[in-house]
Amino acid sequence: MSVVISKIEPADRYGQIIGLPITDIPEPISYSWSKQDISDQNSGRTITGDALKLKVGEARAMEFKFNGDMDTVSKVFRAFNHNYFWMTFIDAMAGGYVRKHCYCGDFKADMYQYSDRMKFWNDVAVKVIQSTTDK
Repeated sequence: MSVVISKIEPADRYGQIIGLPITDIPEPISYSWSKQDISDQNSGRTITGDALKLKVGEARAMEFKFNGDMDTVSKVFRAFNHNYFWMTFIDAMAGGYVRKHCYCGDFKADMYQYSDRMKFWNDVAVKVIQSTTDK
């Protein structure tokens, strides 16, 4: 269903697939992408104030936002509710689809409307962080 996220494959921390692929992820209403540089433990500022970056890798960090009824939001949260997973998604730097080993940060959902006939969530957010860095 989603064009932005084509597949989530549950995995362990080593990247071994441990579940069936999930491909029916609803389309997000927004997608924020960022790249984080990962620095060596000896990085930081020198006594003279100069920065020693000592980059050892980089990782993506993404936030996907959704709106929807109870079933849609539940489907989103179940798709991402794994300690680790491989995610195939559109990457801003690559200019197309990539597959990265990730984990989920936080989930968030605000109740928008609740009645006997309408159960709707607004501002549903899922934060995803690449776990295995690009070297």
